[in-house]
Amino acid sequence: METYSLSARLFIFDEEGEPTVDPIEALEPIAAAGFRETELIAEGPEWEAPGPHDTKKYREALERVAVFPHTIHTHYRKTNLGSVDEVIRRN
Repeated sequence: METYSLSARLFIFDEEGEPTVDPIEALEPIAAAGFRETELIAEGPEWEAPGPHDTKKYREALERVAVFPHTIHTHYRKTNLGSVDEVIRRN
C-alpha cells in the first residue's frame, strides 16, 4: 500500500511566507484529512537560536493525532547545511 504525507508548512504559513499558525496546531488538520505522515520544518521564532531545542511538545502532539514525522529538517531561509564553513552550518 502506498503511503502519502503532507507538509505541515501548508497549514502554518500564509502566501507571503509568514507563520500564522503554531506548528502543533497544523498537525490536527493533517490528521483530519486522513494523512498519517507529515513533513516538519524547524522554523519560527522558537527555532531561531542555535543549539538543542525542546521537542517534547511536538512528540506528544504527533502521538496524540497519530501522525508520523516522515521528514524533519531545518528551515531553508537561513540555514546552509552544505557550507564548508562550520559557523554558517551551525547558524
